[in-house]
Amino acid sequence: MLTLALVRSLVDRSRETEPLFFALAVLGLGALLILGTELFFVSDHVAGPSRENTVFKLWHHSWLFFAVGGAFAAYHLTTRLRLERVRLSVQAPQLVWASVAVVLIAASLVLPISATFNRTNGFTGRQTLDGLAFLRSFEPDEYAAVMWLRDNVAGSPVILEASDTPFTQGGRFSSRTGLPTIIQWPQHEEGYRGKSAVKMLSERSRDVETAYNAQSAADAQSIFDKYDVEYVIVGRFEREKYAADGLSKFDGFMEMAYQNPSVTVYRVLQPGTSLAMEP
Repeated sequence: MLTLALVRSLVDRSRETEPLFFALAVLGLGALLILGTELFFVSDHVAGPSRENTVFKLWHHSWLFFAVGGAFAAYHLTTRLRLERVRLSVQAPQLVWASVAVVLIAASLVLPISATFNRTNGFTGRQTLDGLAFLRSFEPDEYAAVMWLRDNVAGSPVILEASDTPFTQGGRFSSRTGLPTIIQWPQHEEGYRGKSAVKMLSERSRDVETAYNAQSAADAQSIFDKYDVEYVIVGRFEREKYAADGLSKFDGFMEMAYQNPSVTVYRVLQPGTSLAMEP
């Protein structure tokens, strides 16, 4: 139906139909993206013949196209209905089509309305555009450490923090401050960089574990030198993931730059400082 309407608009390329032609083209492109995910998928790093990322990525774009075309469609149809009401000449086929359209539109509103109230608990919470508001409420110590890094660290020094699988707390300080880290979510990086990067990503993951778990300060320092690390994060997630004996070594050869009840930020000492490196 979109194709037929697009062809009809293309044949009648008058100045009045230009906006309609654009809206139909945008809607048609959105429909083709969704149809395409039923016929093709990108063979990526996700195990098995899965089209998960293909659907996930392309459907985001298709709904943007539908939003643009749909907004114009709503305006166009309501304008036509007002004109028909003035003429008092609505025919039976037009009435049937309008009724079907109303039913379809009403059905499409079930999910956005119900999901919106479900995700927001009926709008009972405090509305904010602050993406760190949840962190301030549920992890105040981590929020304070993030704000300290943002307010007191100049430039883009590399920080060391725990890495992990996707949708975990791995790389959380890097994502919340913009400071680079050694590795965040290796699986996602593999998706971005391809199979050729697996060896490099595995090496980085092992180096992060070595820096935290090794009881030798020299082993940790070699990792710091390799990646030019300036700050080390030890928070709740690092204590859950890495050995306590390994974490305790930082007190012996690093400067404590910041500390609160659950988060400690260490600063890598520059050559010639007074603290002696423990063996």
